[in-house]
Amino acid sequence: MTSFVPVLLAKLTLILALGLVVIAALRSFSPSLRHLILFATIASGLVLPLAMWMSPQWNVALLPRGSSTLVSPSDPAVAETSRLQHRTSLLPRGLRAAKRASWRPRR
Repeated sequence: MTSFVPVLLAKLTLILALGLVVIAALRSFSPSLRHLILFATIASGLVLPLAMWMSPQWNVALLPRGSSTLVSPSDPAVAETSRLQHRTSLLPRGLRAAKRASWRPRR
């Protein structure tokens, strides 16, 4: 679980930077519109901690535990497959497809 303060600081930085970029882009517009945008930026920055505290937590695991299957490179099947892939990668494209179609695993 990530800490509250670093996440809050990152989000605040993004909000304030976006507000300043918008203000810089709207240099030719009226000062009242630019002040309104600055007010909205600061208000959203002040409300952000409360919104983060009240919002539900959603933690998504990218890879579930125990789902990885490790294969040893010394496994004969892995060695044979990598040897065949290396040998066929040197062939022209048309011959690679023909070689793949004719190859059958040993039983």
